[in-house]
Amino acid sequence: MARRARRTLSLTPLIDVIFLLLLFFMLTTSFAPELELPLAPAGLGAAEAARPAFLDLGPAALVLNGASLSPDDLPSALAGEGAVVVRVAPGVTAQRLIDVLGPLARVPGLAVQVLG
Repeated sequence: MARRARRTLSLTPLIDVIFLLLLFFMLTTSFAPELELPLAPAGLGAAEAARPAFLDLGPAALVLNGASLSPDDLPSALAGEGAVVVRVAPGVTAQRLIDVLGPLARVPGLAVQVLG
């Protein structure tokens, strides 16, 4: 009885399919728009004559100059301020910080400094 030669499995078509899938998902993925947050360097804060507002950011609490408030109330509470210093407590996630810095970026003329 004659033995048949065993055929080797070619991986080239599989690699081609994986490459095409990777290319497809890279081209069709939409990323979130980047949010540009202008932050003042820490050295510039001492030159200002006005005293900045202090915003304490905790994992669950947000306190502006000793008064608790929500992130949605920040633009109206800081409308007359020239500068705000954000003190970040331990345990605050980066997403929580961005959620607070987003409304601060919409306040015209407000210089934001972040202390970690």
